Amino acid sequence: MTSNVAFTTLLIFRLLQFPMTIFPVALGEIVQIWASMKRVEEYLEADEVKMDCVTYTEDKPKERNAIKIENGTFEWGLEQKKED
Repeated sequence: MTSNVAFTTLLIFRLLQFPMTIFPVALGEIVQIWASMKRVEEYLEADEVKMDCVTYTEDKPKERNAIKIENGTFEWGLEQKKED
């Protein structure tokens, strides 16, 4: 092996070191971006509010609540305990 071939080979490996190091990170980011875009797309393409699920009442001006939920069920991730 001549010095020209050795130095050229070392240079090529050195030039490829950074892209090969960043490739797995970039691939993970691309997968996360794709998943986020799918969630946004699913949200934007979702049906509008079903009119039979919403009741509009204009005949109760004395009621103080702008929104009233009856028999609602809500969930959000893991249960968190409040420490007093």
